Amino acid sequence: MKDVTPIVIRGELHCYNCGYAAARVEGDRDARGVKIRVLSPLAGPGPRLRPGAAPRCGRCGGRLYLDEIDVVRPDSGLVAPLDELRALLASRRRDGGNSPPSQSGSPA
Repeated sequence: MKDVTPIVIRGELHCYNCGYAAARVEGDRDARGVKIRVLSPLAGPGPRLRPGAAPRCGRCGGRLYLDEIDVVRPDSGLVAPLDELRALLASRRRDGGNSPPSQSGSPA
């Protein structure tokens, strides 16, 4: 099986009729497949869930749609080990805080 980049997808289920945010949806994709979780709100009714049926609004019974979808793709290249970060900060302190000039495109 080919390598699959782990991805987390987050969104909210909103009601077409009353606009109520009925639930938050989270999904994880990895090499084993996709897992979806429906999380009820902290206050108020959660969605009406029945096997084989579309979820319905817990407040008015209306149809729900998925909104405000965020896709999170972890990039291990952006995270440096703590020892490397400490060494970089120490070297900058030794150099008097001077860092290489930025390439902002402005004339010198």
